[in-house]
Amino acid sequence: MAKRGLSSANFLSGRTTIDNGPFDATFHVVAEDEAFARSVLRPSLAGALCGDARALDGVVAFEHHHLFALRHGQLTPEKLRAMLDLLVDISSSVDWQAAPAPRPS
Repeated sequence: MAKRGLSSANFLSGRTTIDNGPFDATFHVVAEDEAFARSVLRPSLAGALCGDARALDGVVAFEHHHLFALRHGQLTPEKLRAMLDLLVDISSSVDWQAAPAPRPS
C-alpha cells in the first residue's frame, strides 16, 4: 500500500481496489491475493488510513501476520516513531486470525 502517485508505487505492477472510494482514490494497493487485501483493509481501517498523514509518507507492506514499512527521505527519530506508531496502530486494527491463509506456492 502506498499513496497514489508516490514514485515507489510506479514500479508496482497491477492494482487492487478494495471497493472503498476514498481509500482507492488515495492509495495504490498491489496484492497477489485480493481476498487477503480486502480482509486486512476493512472499511474501518481503510477509513482511518485515509485521514492519517503517517500513512501518506511511505509504503506499508502486509503479509500474513507481518507488516513492513519503507519511508522516503531522511529518517529522523520523530519520523521513525511515527512510522512505528502507524505499524502498531495498523497491526492492532487487523484481525489476523480472520485473514485468509496464504495460498500454497
